[in-house]
Amino acid sequence: MARIHPDLVGSYRGRVGNASYYVIDDENFVRSLSDKSPKEGTEEQKEARTKCCILGRLSGVVKDVTKLGYPEAKNHANDFFVTNLGAVEVVDADKHVGSVAYPDLLVSFGTLVPVAVTMTSEENVLTFTYASMEEGYGLQADDEVYAAFVDEKLQFSWMRKLGTRGEGGMVSENVPSFSSKENLHVYTFVVTKDRKRASRSIYHSIA
Repeated sequence: MARIHPDLVGSYRGRVGNASYYVIDDENFVRSLSDKSPKEGTEEQKEARTKCCILGRLSGVVKDVTKLGYPEAKNHANDFFVTNLGAVEVVDADKHVGSVAYPDLLVSFGTLVPVAVTMTSEENVLTFTYASMEEGYGLQADDEVYAAFVDEKLQFSWMRKLGTRGEGGMVSENVPSFSSKENLHVYTFVVTKDRKRASRSIYHSIA
């Protein structure tokens, strides 16, 4: 802090550049302001904001999926965000740049037992196969089995109902012409018929 004589700045008050002028008891003072913005925060805070930005954009892409896949949450978008913080790797916190580990992403989250679905790929056709499961231990034959598809490049998603837990079966899905398997991430999960409970999603690699 430095004292300023009246003949230099008089009773000047305010900020000029990185200097702040003010008066205390008719004395004039100036102090240097920090070059850092108070909004910058710590590295941890900047990384957290970067993850917020990335997951915020992604939650918009998969919002229809998470509405179905997070039925036990009061706010499905918020729970999707909190659950998937660990799936985001920060590359440049200052520019809010990062990457998503899609195999670690959970588009559905709950306590329901999932169904073991096998997915195979041939040309532009994805085929899903699963065996029927008996009722019991909280499992219902009419639990619904879904596949969710997320195009990383186009930032687009859609779903397909595969059937029910009790019936099993084989279902094929054609990859749309505007998408490609190289950019596609696939998940399967289960929800109850009343849409009040769901399982954790399972990621499927496309060979």
